[in-house]
Amino acid sequence: MSNDPEDVISGGAPIENPRLPEANADDEKKMIRCTIISHPGHFYVKFIDADHEKQLNGMNQFYLQDESHIELTLDVLQPGQYYAAFRTKDEGWIRVKLLQAESIDQITCFLIDQGCVDILRSNQLQPLYSQFRSVPRQSIRVSLSGIRPRESDDWLPNEALEFKKLLDNQTLKVDHIGNDVETKWGQIVEPDSQLQIRLIFKNDHIDSTLAGRPVADILIERNLAIAN
Repeated sequence: MSNDPEDVISGGAPIENPRLPEANADDEKKMIRCTIISHPGHFYVKFIDADHEKQLNGMNQFYLQDESHIELTLDVLQPGQYYAAFRTKDEGWIRVKLLQAESIDQITCFLIDQGCVDILRSNQLQPLYSQFRSVPRQSIRVSLSGIRPRESDDWLPNEALEFKKLLDNQTLKVDHIGNDVETKWGQIVEPDSQLQIRLIFKNDHIDSTLAGRPVADILIERNLAIAN
């Protein structure tokens, strides 16, 4: 493993975009968790993959235990390159793509496995070594199909809040994917795309009124959305 940050950063393997499960995949392959929730028209999900999660947890442990961290100066921080970043104690070490470095205390990064942007400091960043680049980018930008806002062209704050409460910390099933352009199971998802998805609550949901039901139907019943 090289100790030269410029060599590690410029020579690292690219990170692949995520691939959707195949249409005939088992239901467990079509389960997702939400990573960032704004409103039904804009949120991020990740398909649950035990192997990917194991590798990313291993990355976190590696950087937590590694005592040979490299000091990264502004001249080696390159926009468009990937880094390991320590964001919070709860999250530990995560993967980011550097967007802009204005100073050592103001480095704009996109969190590729979560789907949001954050401002970090240079002492929170480390080179992302090749063994942690084999896992594809996890976050996928989506919207919920089959519904639209009730009273305007955008979602009201209370509608967005209730939607977030409904999906927070939930494991859900994607049972349909569709856009204005044809979207197929098994295809690679480009970073700037947004997929329309239909989400279903798990059959064993603790709330029997939600178990096995489409999220869109619940929003309509609760007067938080109307059907398209």
